[in-house]
Amino acid sequence: MGSKWEYIPLGELITLQRGHDLPSQHRIDGPVPIMGSSGITGFHNIAKAIGPGVIVGRSGDSMGVVSFIEKDYWPLNTCLYITDFKGNDITYIYYLLKLVNFDNFNSGSAQKSLNRNAVYPHKVLATKDRELQKKIGAILSSFEERIINSNKINQTLEQMSQTLFKSWFVDFDPVIDNALDAGNSIPEAMQSRAELRQKVRNSADFKPLPADIRALFPAEFEETELGWTPKSWKVSGLGKEFNITMGQSPSGSTYNEHEIGLPFFQGKTDFGFRFPSKRIYCTEPKRLAKKFDTLLSVRAPVGVTNLASTECIIGRGLAALRHKSGNIAFTYYSVRNLSDYFSIFNGEGTVFGSINQKDLKQLPLICPSTKLINKFEEFSGKWERMISVHCNEIESLSNLRDTLLPKLISGELSLEDLPDIIKQTEAA
Repeated sequence: MGSKWEYIPLGELITLQRGHDLPSQHRIDGPVPIMGSSGITGFHNIAKAIGPGVIVGRSGDSMGVVSFIEKDYWPLNTCLYITDFKGNDITYIYYLLKLVNFDNFNSGSAQKSLNRNAVYPHKVLATKDRELQKKIGAILSSFEERIINSNKINQTLEQMSQTLFKSWFVDFDPVIDNALDAGNSIPEAMQSRAELRQKVRNSADFKPLPADIRALFPAEFEETELGWTPKSWKVSGLGKEFNITMGQSPSGSTYNEHEIGLPFFQGKTDFGFRFPSKRIYCTEPKRLAKKFDTLLSVRAPVGVTNLASTECIIGRGLAALRHKSGNIAFTYYSVRNLSDYFSIFNGEGTVFGSINQKDLKQLPLICPSTKLINKFEEFSGKWERMISVHCNEIESLSNLRDTLLPKLISGELSLEDLPDIIKQTEAA
């Protein structure tokens, strides 16, 4: 391992200080992040600490959570923050602290609390070589940068899909366009929307839909039990238009964390940006979801969604849905668009919100033509596939980062063992 690596007390590497009170009534919205026990909790107009900085959760369930902040910030009293890095590379220290088990320093009270004086004597295997610290920090942070960039791309792609879905199937923009161009009357209840749409149509950068797509939309509205809807679009129920599988929990004795069987999801606990993390597996499935089914949380709370990245087992906290056309993106955004209905089931006065199969299948919705659904899938499906690619990349990068982190920080793996890692992580 060499002389560059030694067991060093944390007190020789950093100085910690408890954060500062900031009553909510004194929090003025501004450019300065407010850092709490698990990261940014809001913004203020005054900084109390100079960035970049490293923060450690001081109490409660977030005790020991390590956060990094680039900018000047205000650290709350729910955290400890580093006031002196003693010449060490800040990024290296951040990753070093992420490996420390801070549960060992709990003050012993019923409410978990971190005592900084108990932290200082704790020895960690590390290096004081500043150049080596800098290189290790740069390698690990390059993973973070790629993960952040991929997340930003995914958010943009999702926004594109959401915007298109809302325009076509919620605001009915193409129907309004057709009605205006045909000189057809717009219902009084939709006049304000039509006026806004006309302003968009009059803008210099307005690009109308191609004629073949506009031809898929009617040019009139009709009144239904759900209000004014595009003419010829029918009002139906979720159970008539979607295949729905309600989850059922297998015996707990069939669960494992050794990747034996199929991934199992009891509820939304493992949900991510688009796909759930595979943590628990099961060998005796009761109910299955197919790859790219929409997974819907049906209890505590109702309405949270994800997509199944592979065939998986679903417990009683989930349902799996797929529009009968088979279209993946249309299913996903249609279910998300039912949030107003789901909120009713979360707010009925019960401790834990839930929705049963009968109520789920009876949820009303407006149904466009299959041709139009297929056309939406041409656009949104392409973006969703790109999201899937980026999600897979994020998972791979996260796994590689987590594998390399303890090995690089401790010197078990030298930089010479991975000469191309920086180039690999900088690749777009």
